[in-house]
This record gives sequence, structure tokens and C-alpha cells, in this order.
Amino acid sequence: MLSSTNTDGPGSPAVRPQRHIYRRGANAGDDQEIAMATLDDIDTLRDGRDIDGLIRALDDTDEHVRAQAALSLGTIADPKAREPLDRMRNEDPSPSAREAAGTAYKWLVGRLQEVEVSRRPGTPPNR
Repeated sequence: MLSSTNTDGPGSPAVRPQRHIYRRGANAGDDQEIAMATLDDIDTLRDGRDIDGLIRALDDTDEHVRAQAALSLGTIADPKAREPLDRMRNEDPSPSAREAAGTAYKWLVGRLQEVEVSRRPGTPPNR
């Protein structure tokens, strides 16, 4: 988790991290401003099962946000997250974010394999 530095002394409220702004568009002329996520936002996206939002958060400038988004995708185990997590576990500049993406990728692949096996004819139900 990110920690906030409280510079106002004991009993003062902690400072919340600011959102990062970046530009992203399908084509060079399609850029739009998008607020980047905080860790609280990642929790909200996970709780709402917003796969696309979590995948976008994998590009956040904050490695902690990227790692938390990856782990959230791993717990949800939606097939759409497979390729982005695979790319992140191999290419992210942060070792801790790569490690989180690797863990999430293993969770996702494992869960997808469980689902596949359970759909095969003649497979006994889990007990």
C-alpha cells in the first residue's frame, strides 16, 4: 500500500495521494485526459468487477497501483486479463509490479484451467 506522509503533526489527517493525469487515445489525434487510479480506486474497480478499468490501471505511473490492479485481475480471473497480465509480468519496469503480475497471471491461468476441466463431460463435481 502507499503510505501518506503526515507533515502536520500528530492527530492531523493524512494527505491522500493525488491522481495522475495521462493522455491516451486509439489514434494520435484522439487523446483525452483520464485520471489515473489511486489504490482506493483499484479496490472499487475490483469490487465492481470492472475488468477494463483494471486493465487500464496496469499502465498507471505508480508501481503500487499497477501491482494492486494486477492482483485484482488475478482474483477475478477474467480471460480478457490474460494477455495484459502476461505482458506486464515480462515487461513492467518495476520488479515488484512484475512479480505481482506473475502471481496474478498464475492465479488467472489456474482458475481458467479449473473452469475448463469442470466443463468437460463426465467430470465429477468439486466437493
